[in-house]
Amino acid sequence: MSAPDLEDPSNGIAREENIKHLEWILGIVIRMNGNSFLIKSWCLTIAAATYGFAVNRVDWGLTAIGMLAVLGFWLLDTYFLQQERLFRLLYDHVRLSACAVPRFSMATTRYRDREIARYWCAFWSITLTLFYGMLLAVGLVVFALTIIFRP
Repeated sequence: MSAPDLEDPSNGIAREENIKHLEWILGIVIRMNGNSFLIKSWCLTIAAATYGFAVNRVDWGLTAIGMLAVLGFWLLDTYFLQQERLFRLLYDHVRLSACAVPRFSMATTRYRDREIARYWCAFWSITLTLFYGMLLAVGLVVFALTIIFRP
């Protein structure tokens, strides 16, 4: 069964509703992406501050707090990436089949069993692993230095 032709003028009302539905979903995806950016910027700020204070005071405890904060931000960012992926799957479903999805539905539960939308798949995504992994690696170096050079 092929997808309905959204450019067909005889299907004008369904086409307009479908476009509006896609715009709503896209708006959510954009917000999730913005949240992810804010989380990364806060994480970088807090990690830099705690690691900097840890080096200045030669305190491994501050480094541990910074590393825990990085891990917490990683978990939160994973949630937003998972939600973004779920809404992208909904977007594709609405885009390809105008009748299969109830009009203006934002339910993403039917996509939760997909591999790409699973929490741990999002957690280990390349972008998150590189960003947060590097911050944790810097934290480990600072942790080791504060233990080696403590007074």
